[in-house]
Amino acid sequence: MSVLSGSELRTALGIANPPSVATTWQPVALCEKCHRTEKYGDDEGATLLQVQIGSRETFLHASVVIQYRRNETVLVCPENAALDDEDDNPLDPEVTTWIVESQAGLIKQNLEVTFDFKTQVSGSPHVTLCSIRPKGFPIAEGNYCFPPVQLSSLRWTHRREGHHELYLVTCGSDAALYVFKQASQPPTSLMAFFTSLRPMDGLLPPKNVVLDEAGRFHGILLDYHPASSLDYVLRTGATRSIPWTIKMAWACDIARNLASLHEQSVVWGDLKTSNIILCTDGRCRLIDYFPEGSTPAWYRSATEQRRLTAADDVEALGLVLWSLAMDAAELPWQEEWPSDAWLSKLEWRARRS
Repeated sequence: MSVLSGSELRTALGIANPPSVATTWQPVALCEKCHRTEKYGDDEGATLLQVQIGSRETFLHASVVIQYRRNETVLVCPENAALDDEDDNPLDPEVTTWIVESQAGLIKQNLEVTFDFKTQVSGSPHVTLCSIRPKGFPIAEGNYCFPPVQLSSLRWTHRREGHHELYLVTCGSDAALYVFKQASQPPTSLMAFFTSLRPMDGLLPPKNVVLDEAGRFHGILLDYHPASSLDYVLRTGATRSIPWTIKMAWACDIARNLASLHEQSVVWGDLKTSNIILCTDGRCRLIDYFPEGSTPAWYRSATEQRRLTAADDVEALGLVLWSLAMDAAELPWQEEWPSDAWLSKLEWRARRS
């Protein structure tokens, strides 16, 4: 471990322990209802919303999925407007409110209810029930390597902006904040991965699994670190005036932690600044290191035709270290597919600085 002097450590700890929650977290009072849209090509889509049942700060809600297809008979209608909306706005709120109110008897706590929606020739809206299923995923009792906590014990205080599955929460009578990451897929592979992995100080594993009263899996709890990710720290400009020795210490943390994964034959595939957490002790650790895909901007050599290797992780490590050295919150090609021309520009900037 790279050792920091007393003043350098105080500087690192100051950045790692800001007095307030990062602005990437929206307070519950300011969060709008969780409505979002998914499109399946030009002619099919769905609006997904959460219907709160009970206190707003709990996770005792129902999920409602409203599916629709392009209406070739009634051309001017809510479903076509949603499909053609360039900003991916959901169905007209009047329509979703009508569906929720008219189908209230079916929409109950901890259920996901799916409807088909279509505007009839008369102009009247019509919904058809497609399915009702419990939320969460089945998990065998004891088939998890972290202590369970009850979903009903969580109270959320903030939601991550742009990430409807990430929340800051308290748990029961514990006033400390934790990060709750809601599950989007069954936990079998995730639990098997963590069971096989040797604990390492440079990784941030889950603290708890979150189960409902029926024992279904809803996600994981993680320790909360107020400085958030290296991506956020770079965006605040906090690294621009710090000594190089601090950057070197963080760089060593990141490289050493990646090497620890590789020593256990884990090819991560998603190393990037947003998956590196600046912890309260002033050191950098890795998060979300379960291999499940890569981010193209950080893995410019990755293709669907070949399996990722440790060399791809090392290439991404180089981009992370470049970002830290240059105080760069974004890669030059962040919004587009990487190209050799952009890579040359990145190398030139690194040499000239």
